Amino acid sequence: MRKLLFIACLGALAYAALPYWSAYTLANGVKEGDQAVLERQVDWDRVRDALSDDLTATMAGSDPLAGALGGAMVEGMVDSFVNPANAVEVIRQSDVNDPINHVAWAFFTTPNEFKVTLSESETGGETAADLYFERQGLQWQLVRIKLPDDVLSGLRS
Repeated sequence: MRKLLFIACLGALAYAALPYWSAYTLANGVKEGDQAVLERQVDWDRVRDALSDDLTATMAGSDPLAGALGGAMVEGMVDSFVNPANAVEVIRQSDVNDPINHVAWAFFTTPNEFKVTLSESETGGETAADLYFERQGLQWQLVRIKLPDDVLSGLRS
């Protein structure tokens, strides 16, 4: 009975720790500019789809025609630019030394979803982005990057 309880506790601990480990692994991959880690830790198709949807909805505003026309353009741009190679290049050109220092919050939103909120500076401040990880078997992958509404609306201007 003790062995069974020990195994159950160990399993629960591993389940709770894995998304934190995945976020940490991704942050180190970002810090090092390691394209292989970014390819493994990110579901790029889902990240691109969600980002395209967010940008298209922002462009549409209250004008469905603008949303329809802008949607095709946004999707093409996102498909071209949101990939591991470009992510590494953007990271190299940024002034972010260690992404871990920008983590404001990290917590489960559902049993299969984990959210990491990044702040603009290492000392906190405005939200820079929300990163959503989803359980894929035993691994947790980044599936969505949600930019703040003020950043999205600034793109429409």
